[in-house]
Amino acid sequence: MSMKTKIVVPITLLFFGVIGVGLDYFNIVDYPIGDPMSNIAISIIIIAILLFFVKEQVLSLWLKFAYFWLPLTLLFVLVSPTGGGGFLPPMATRETNSLLLAKIFVALSVAIIAYKSYMLRKK
Repeated sequence: MSMKTKIVVPITLLFFGVIGVGLDYFNIVDYPIGDPMSNIAISIIIIAILLFFVKEQVLSLWLKFAYFWLPLTLLFVLVSPTGGGGFLPPMATRETNSLLLAKIFVALSVAIIAYKSYMLRKK
């Protein structure tokens, strides 16, 4: 992974995160999609800021995690009902699922970044 990639990835994540929040904030996208998209976008912005300060090996490991997690999150949120009920617990709506998955994404990302950074410093 080159230094260019190390800079481009966080900037791209910030760009898409700001776009996602902006689409919801300015009501360009309706409620059933806008709020969940905004929840996920905020978590991406938080992680993008952290990724500016990590080494290339840490970024590479995090990208492997993100390639798995983000499509899975989007799929799960999109198949969730806009109201309660369905095949999920009564309170599991599209918005609550996106909020829960965004929190898990941030927690796992911070754990991966911290662990890999610690292991690299230990060497």
